Amino acid sequence: MNKTLCLLVLLLAGCSQSSDSGHYTGYVEVRQLLISAPQSGWLTEQPVQEGRQVQPGQTLFALESEREQLEIQRSQDALMQKQALLQDMQKGARQQVLDRIRAQLAEAQARLELANLEVTRQKQTAEQQLSSQASLDQAIANQKVASAQLKQLEEQLAEAGLAARPDALEAARADAQAAAQAEAISRWNLQQRKVRAGQSGWVDEVFYRPGEFVNAGVPVLSLRLANQSKVRFYVPVAVLSQLALGQSIQVAIDGQSQGLKATVSFLAKQAEFTPPVLYGKDSRDKLMFLVEADLPADTSIPAGLPVDVTL
Repeated sequence: MNKTLCLLVLLLAGCSQSSDSGHYTGYVEVRQLLISAPQSGWLTEQPVQEGRQVQPGQTLFALESEREQLEIQRSQDALMQKQALLQDMQKGARQQVLDRIRAQLAEAQARLELANLEVTRQKQTAEQQLSSQASLDQAIANQKVASAQLKQLEEQLAEAGLAARPDALEAARADAQAAAQAEAISRWNLQQRKVRAGQSGWVDEVFYRPGEFVNAGVPVLSLRLANQSKVRFYVPVAVLSQLALGQSIQVAIDGQSQGLKATVSFLAKQAEFTPPVLYGKDSRDKLMFLVEADLPADTSIPAGLPVDVTL
């Protein structure tokens, strides 16, 4: 019995942890973001360097954008063309056409007045038997023709002042809207050529430099997020059942007199072999469960630093 107890004590000492006392060895991990290029292209700008802090909205890198700028210009020209066509259809005929119809209308009115006078004169002479009935009939016919021509020009002038038909106007509006959407897409594509930081942090590693070609979806650099550190450690199944999400634990760091409080944020559901970086050779085949605990937001601890956890 004593030999077994001694062996257990030696094993726990070699593991740098004691399940009886609730002490475990872990390490600090800082959450990282891999910043990729949303589109392919040549890398032209990279104003940040490894180890430098970045703020939200700060430019991380940029890709060549000559093609996207030309596409914006082309889409803007197409939008202006569609909008001008729509406005022209809403206005009706041009002023020159309207002026020409008005001149023809004035001429038709003069012809009608002359035909009216001729009919009156022919009626008077016919009553006095100074002209034939045929002359009177001809004057009346000329009067009807002049009246019909005047009415036709009036209708033509009214139609010329109207806009295009509703169906044609609706089609023109749809074309203008499609051109506006295409122009907006062109602007969005140009914005994708410059990638900015979405969160504050530090540039951890740069994978591509200006002058290199980057494929879409390939990480260009990695960011170590600020105020997002956590502790990772392993516990046996007996201890896992005593932990709960949101539970507070104590974290001791070498070189710091005061420990930190961390909040349990993850409990593994599947067992795994003990990582040899934390435990001795004699316990590598021991099944343990990973536990993660978030450190306070204002904590600034280097990644990979070993810590002591007390439950």
